[in-house]
Amino acid sequence: MAKGRQTIQGKAFEYACLNSFVQKLEQENKNIQISESKAYKTAMNAFNQLNDEEKIVYNLAAETAVKIVFPLEPKLLNEDNDVPLLLSISSDSIAKGVGGDVRDIICIRMKSNWEIGFSCKHNHQALKHPRITEAKDFGKAWLDYPCSNTYIQNMDNIIKPLEELQKKNICWRDVPDKIDRFYVPILNEIIKEFKIICANHTDAPQKLLSYFFGSKDFYKIISLEKDKQTKVVAFNMNGTLNTASKMIKSIYKVKKIHYPTRLVDIRFKENNGEQSKTTISIIFDEGWQIDMRLHNADSKVKITGLKFDVQLTGQPNDIYQQQRSWYE
Repeated sequence: MAKGRQTIQGKAFEYACLNSFVQKLEQENKNIQISESKAYKTAMNAFNQLNDEEKIVYNLAAETAVKIVFPLEPKLLNEDNDVPLLLSISSDSIAKGVGGDVRDIICIRMKSNWEIGFSCKHNHQALKHPRITEAKDFGKAWLDYPCSNTYIQNMDNIIKPLEELQKKNICWRDVPDKIDRFYVPILNEIIKEFKIICANHTDAPQKLLSYFFGSKDFYKIISLEKDKQTKVVAFNMNGTLNTASKMIKSIYKVKKIHYPTRLVDIRFKENNGEQSKTTISIIFDEGWQIDMRLHNADSKVKITGLKFDVQLTGQPNDIYQQQRSWYE
């Protein structure tokens, strides 16, 4: 699927979710205010590019998210004399950097200094997709701890041949042994350096998760079209989710979950006893595991074209999540 189409679908789902929130609040005669920012208009335009059948599907997924989320967050419906409820869609730029904010939709009550955020994913559960230009000094970009000079020099030596291939306008499919020449050495250097960083900085595991999840608690809303279901996962690392209003508490408990404190292992991923050459697994305590697959995002060789597909493959057992059919 073309990248442009994926972007449109992602933005369209953000709008569908916000619009479903608005419809629920308006049905309950709540005082709300929508920020019609550039990001909001971009999302609305993306939604309007969908055909009628697609709009129905997106709305079903978003309406199911409302059924899951609103019982968890009493302050969405219960005003506590703090009006209006402000709703906005965030700019992509706030997700960048160490401690960025991955939330797409933010709801705020100003007087009580309360806010809640949602990350909206259409048919995928991936995290950020950092490029190799960041991995060249991933310590600085992801953790705020610069990598060693040895690592930087080794990475320069690995990547330098790509510059010549890029100048020649070579396609990746025409690069012989690209996996063994570039992918495996790059990943080996990252594995060695990340072990060193974690040994020297005890908060490196937490910082890595903060890089991928952002510094704010949030709910992840995932549309699963194939299953005709919506999944919601609560990332409540700071304990700010599931806050009671003055009069009403949630009937469901969203537990605070703990950041990792220790690197257990980082290695090439294994599938059925066979070791991958493109994917590494980073395993922490508290049940956290992240898999990072290196791949080329462009057909032509570009240093900036190598990037990671990052998946959360392990999480604490007591993390709150709910998956629900669109037709319940």
